Amino acid sequence: MTTNDHSVTKEELQAFLKPLPTRKIISEQTGMSRRYLYMVSRGERWIPVRHAPAFETATNGLFSRKRLFPEHWQKWWPELALAENADRGAA
Repeated sequence: MTTNDHSVTKEELQAFLKPLPTRKIISEQTGMSRRYLYMVSRGERWIPVRHAPAFETATNGLFSRKRLFPEHWQKWWPELALAENADRGAA
C-alpha cells in the first residue's frame, strides 16, 4: 500500500473508520475501544499519540505517524526522523 506525504484530514479518517467491520478490526489490532474509534469516525476525537504506532501498523502505513501528526512526529518518534535522514543520505 502506498502512503502519501500529505497530512491526514478529518474527513479521510472518518471515511476510513465509518464501516463497523473496519472499526472492529482496528480495535482488535490497536487496543483502542470500538466506542473511541466510533467517536473518531464522527470527527469528535483523534487518534491518540500512544496508539499511533499500532494504528499505523494496523492500516499498513496508510495512516502513518508522520501523516497523523505532521508537526510533531519528529519530536515524539525521533527514530523515524533518524531513519528518514539516513534514507536521504543513502539516496
